[in-house]
Amino acid sequence: MRLQCSRHEFRGLNASLIFLLVLSLFCVSTCARAEVRREDDGPLVEKLKVPVYEWSDSAVSLKAVLVALHGVTLDGSVFDTLGRNLAAQGFLVLAPDMRGFGRWYHGGKNFEIEPTISYEQTTNDLIALLSELRIQRPRLPVYLAGESLGVPLAMQVASIHPELVDGMILSAPPVRFYPIFLPVFFTQLAKGSTHPHLPLDMSPYIRRYISNDPLIIEERLGHPMCRNSLTLPEILSCRRFNHSALRWARHVPPDKPVLILQGNHDQFFKPKSASDLLARLHSADGTIKCFAEQGHLLLETQHIRAETLAVVSDWLNQHVAKQAELFSNLSGQTAPAGQGVRDN
Repeated sequence: MRLQCSRHEFRGLNASLIFLLVLSLFCVSTCARAEVRREDDGPLVEKLKVPVYEWSDSAVSLKAVLVALHGVTLDGSVFDTLGRNLAAQGFLVLAPDMRGFGRWYHGGKNFEIEPTISYEQTTNDLIALLSELRIQRPRLPVYLAGESLGVPLAMQVASIHPELVDGMILSAPPVRFYPIFLPVFFTQLAKGSTHPHLPLDMSPYIRRYISNDPLIIEERLGHPMCRNSLTLPEILSCRRFNHSALRWARHVPPDKPVLILQGNHDQFFKPKSASDLLARLHSADGTIKCFAEQGHLLLETQHIRAETLAVVSDWLNQHVAKQAELFSNLSGQTAPAGQGVRDN
C-alpha cells in the first residue's frame, strides 16, 4: 500500500521530526551533564581520613586527574564550578581541605573539629592522596592546581615527590606582596600582640582585597565552610608559608609543565609575581596567562569567568594529549609513574 500525503501534511511531519530530533539531542546533552557528581565523603575520605571533595562524570572516559589546592581561609568546596566543568571533559577532580580549614575547622560527617593550622600535616595529607591516586589510577597523568596559598604547597610536593606530579597550574602566586593597611589594621594588630590567641576578624580585608567582583566578594563572605577569622600567629605562619614559594620553585624539575595565572587587578600580590615565579622555576614548558579585568580569586569561585575556564581546560587537554601521543609511540611499554596515559 502506498502512503500518500499532501505537501502541507508532509511539511508538518517534517517539522515534527526535526523538533523531536532537537529535543532528543537536548535531552542527551542534559543527561550527560547530569552525570557530573560531587562526592563529599567518598572512598578516599574513608581510606585517608582526610576531607576531600571529588567531582567525576560516569558518562565520559577518564583521561587525567586534577588535584585543586585552596587558599587561606577557604576550603576544597570552592572549586565546585571548576570541578564540574572539568569532570564533564573527562577529568577526575579532587580538592582536599588543608589542616585548620574547611571540615577540619567546622567539623562534619566523619570529622571532629580540629582547628589547628598545620602546613606540615597538610603536605603529608597531599602526598598520601597523590600516592593513593598513583596506585588506583597508575595510567592517568596527575596535575596540581594551586591558588594563592595553594601555590607553595603544590611546588613543595612537586619538588619532594616529582614522581607524583605531571604538571602544575599556579594561580595568583604569593610572590610580590602589596602592603595592606586598613584603619582597622592597627587595632587588630594591637589586639593580636597582647592576646595572641584571640581570633581577629578578617572580613574587612576579605571585602577589600579578595576580588574586584562584588559577586565573588559576597560569595566568599557568605560561604558556610570558609573561615573569617585568624589569630595573629596563624596570620604570620601563613605569610611564612607563602614566602616559601620562590624557595620551592628552584627545586621543581624543569621538565614539569607549568601554567601560571595572574589577575592584573589582584590587590594582594603584584602582577610581576607571575614572571618572577616563572623565572625561578626554569621550566622547559612554562606559560603565563594574565587576565586584565580580574582580581585575586580566579579559580575558587562559582563565578569563574568563561575565559579562565577555557585557558585551564585547553592547557590541560593539550598536555594530556601530548603525554598520550608520547606513550602511544612506545608500543608495548607501560607508562612509568609520573608519566600517565589515558585510563580505559
